[in-house]
Amino acid sequence: MKRFRSAIGAASGAVLAAMILSCGTPQSQLPRIEELGRWLESIRVANPALKNDPGVPVRIYVPLSMAQAAPRRTILALHGYRGNYSEWGSYTSIQKFSEEYGIAVVCPDMGGTLYETVYYPETQVKWNEMPGGRWIPEILIPFLQTNYGLARSREHTGIMGVSTGARGALLLSSLHPELFKAAAGISGYYDTTVMTGSPFIPTIYGPYAAFKERWEKDDNIMLLAANLADIPVFLAHGFKDRDIPIEQSQLLGIKLRQMQKKNPGRYQFDFRELPLMSHGWVYWREVTGEAMSFFDRTLAR
Repeated sequence: MKRFRSAIGAASGAVLAAMILSCGTPQSQLPRIEELGRWLESIRVANPALKNDPGVPVRIYVPLSMAQAAPRRTILALHGYRGNYSEWGSYTSIQKFSEEYGIAVVCPDMGGTLYETVYYPETQVKWNEMPGGRWIPEILIPFLQTNYGLARSREHTGIMGVSTGARGALLLSSLHPELFKAAAGISGYYDTTVMTGSPFIPTIYGPYAAFKERWEKDDNIMLLAANLADIPVFLAHGFKDRDIPIEQSQLLGIKLRQMQKKNPGRYQFDFRELPLMSHGWVYWREVTGEAMSFFDRTLAR
């Protein structure tokens, strides 16, 4: 009986592997990981459970400095709301820091997701058939592991983002501490209950007045922050940010500091408050190097 079950398990594993390999761009047409020192383009990652899924565009920068035999340190870099996956490469010097630290950078095209984990009857905007907060751990990470040997271990994987992407980075790392060793949020928002005037949060969660409990409990990073134990966090925010108040980062910093006092050594975080900076790539490119240096220090080699 045990052998029979093992055979079933092996067959199931083979089917799952075939599904993962089939998602998105055919494996034979994928850009090769050996093509170092440039952005790998023409990658589309599809959900293998969906028929005729066109897939989500993804760019990957693989540095020349990445040793082929060494563990492939990986950063997922998320853009802001309704931004696109080319912005990190176009507006910052992330390639330079990728080379300096030997860390691959993965930029998925996340469109207008808020990194929600559930769609509701009141949800008006769906960036994809699967919520963004599920697509990254369930579809993108397995694709990277299988096809490129990236993000294979927690100790070598980090996630960062700007604006709504910062929310995504902290939300995903708090929901999936088994996947991410470190996280960085730049100009992000982490408590939706103080963002009731937002025009786009209601498009996912419904109106605040009608669904207060949902806003307070679902995907709320302030409640999930306890899961960030042993996950170093880097926060940065411009004091003159008029799009997302700096108080969002300050509140999360206070929360982490409180838990740090109760659990010495378990919660590590850096907070950079820059008084002359606002919201946008003019600011974000100035802190990209510092964020990448943070990952160099916190990810295993």
